[in-house]
This record gives sequence, structure tokens and C-alpha cells, in this order.
Amino acid sequence: MSGIEKQETKICGWPSAKAVLDHRLKSVQRLYFTADMRKHLGSYCSELAKNKRSYAEKSWTELTKMARDDEHDGIVVAADTIRPIQYKPKFLAEWQKAGESVIIIDHLASCRQLGRIVRSAACFGVKKIIVSENTAKWIQATKYHLEAKGATEHVRFYQVATIRPLLKPLNEAFITLFLGGEGAQKTTHFRKPIHAPGRPNALIVSDGSGKDDNKVAASCAHRLKVDSPTNQALQISLEETTLVVLAWLYGAAADAKQSSHFRLKKKETSTPTSKK
Repeated sequence: MSGIEKQETKICGWPSAKAVLDHRLKSVQRLYFTADMRKHLGSYCSELAKNKRSYAEKSWTELTKMARDDEHDGIVVAADTIRPIQYKPKFLAEWQKAGESVIIIDHLASCRQLGRIVRSAACFGVKKIIVSENTAKWIQATKYHLEAKGATEHVRFYQVATIRPLLKPLNEAFITLFLGGEGAQKTTHFRKPIHAPGRPNALIVSDGSGKDDNKVAASCAHRLKVDSPTNQALQISLEETTLVVLAWLYGAAADAKQSSHFRLKKKETSTPTSKK
């Protein structure tokens, strides 16, 4: 997993807390829980005692103060912080050779949004996630872990300062798809492939608030947005768009060759086609 430094993060919510206890118990420094949770934690407490790590029963109110949130499910884990690995150019070649898709996350509105996107990525088997400095700091946030629900233990994070230097090597080795911002015309046919032998997908996710977002989007092979099939007045959020696209690419819908609910924005330099 990601490199771990000796700095603590408070992780609460049963799914995330259990994932930490299951996958990196040795990184846990302290464990706190309500009386109702004790029955689930006996074996973990025994292992913590062997490692000379502390655990204690606390009231709901005490845990709320500790976590600064009342969604803790009666458990708070203080564990070594997961730090993103510093990205190196050789990684892209390794991932392409292994056929591993990647998600690149730039500007988002909140750490909860990041948690939902990481959870969706992990569910569909995308384990490599590149984050810019804009979002890397949120991996330590308690509210991020509440939304990720343990997915952090199944992915690896890689950090870059900015996204733009990645675009050329990404386009050479991957099929790039930009998710976020406004789409263009509806289409039921993609002029460029979404799947191709030897070229995994690279999903670039950003909410349109970054100054480089338009340039990044224009450089990608595809720009996708999911439309509501029933009500055009309703908008689908960026994390929901990411989930739908992942399901479309890697789930049961991956066999479908076209979808009437995606909008593809062609690069500005492309030649306009006649309307069918």
C-alpha cells in the first residue's frame, strides 16, 4: 500500500474502521469504542494488547468530541496516516504494460466527494489513483474516510503537483476520458475507441473549478457527461457521473457499444461532422 509516515489520522465509521483493523492492524495506535461495539472487537483488542497499543470503552459523546463528527458508528481508530506515493514517470509505462486503468483526480468540492469517488473506483477494481495537491490533503480527513467506507485500504494513491504534465504521456499510453464540467452535443456513437487492446482507460476527474480544466479536457480523447434519461432539469453530480462511467466501462454495461445518455465533447481542433 501507500507509504506510511508516523502521523495519525482518526478514522471512524464501522466500514472504514474495520478495514483498517483487518488490513493494517499494526498501524493502529489507539482504538476507542462504545459498549455496544465491544462484541465485534474482541480479537482486535487482543492483538492490540500484544502490540502494546491501547484501547478503551468510551461514551457516544466522548467519541463524537474525539472524531468531531457524530457519524462515527460508535468506533474511532487512531492509525498511522497513509501518505500518497510520489508519482514517477515510469509508473505509467508499468501500468499500461499490466493493463491497469487509472483515475486522476484534480479539483473537487469536498473530501466527502473524494471518498465517494475512491469507493466507486475500488468497487470496479481501479486500484491506481493519482491525486493533485488540491485533493491529496483530504486523504487524512475523517469525513473522507466516512465516505470511502474502507476503500482506502484497497487502492494506492500517487501524488503530483499538477495534472497538466501528465497529459502527453497519458494520451500516448491510455485512452483518456475527462469527467466533469459541461458537456457538448449528445451522441450515440463514439468516433474514437473507448476500449482498445494494450491501452487501458485513464479517467481524469475534475469539477471545472480549476483554471486548467478546459485545457485538460480539450486534450483528452473523450469528454463525458451523464444526462438524466427522465428529467433534463435534474443534474447528476460528479461522483455519480464517475460511478456511472465506471459501471459502463467495467461493469455489466461494458458490453454495450453505445449509450444514449452520454454526451461527448470533441476537441475544439476536430473537424465538425454533419448532423445525422
